[in-house]
Amino acid sequence: MAYLKHKRIGGGTYLYVVRSYRVGSKVREELLQYLGSDKKVSKADANAAVAHWQKWSKTRKERRG
Repeated sequence: MAYLKHKRIGGGTYLYVVRSYRVGSKVREELLQYLGSDKKVSKADANAAVAHWQKWSKTRKERRG
């Protein structure tokens, strides 16, 4: 499942679209898209990117392992 992740680096907050998947008993994250600074990205753009990657992950057949 794809979701929006806020990451603080230095004095700024940056937005990423990531998905989580399981390898054995551990959960891993995969960076799908870097969106940029939270000040430059609108909520609508961020939500559209997450919706795109959620749709993509549902249609994706291959699995990590």
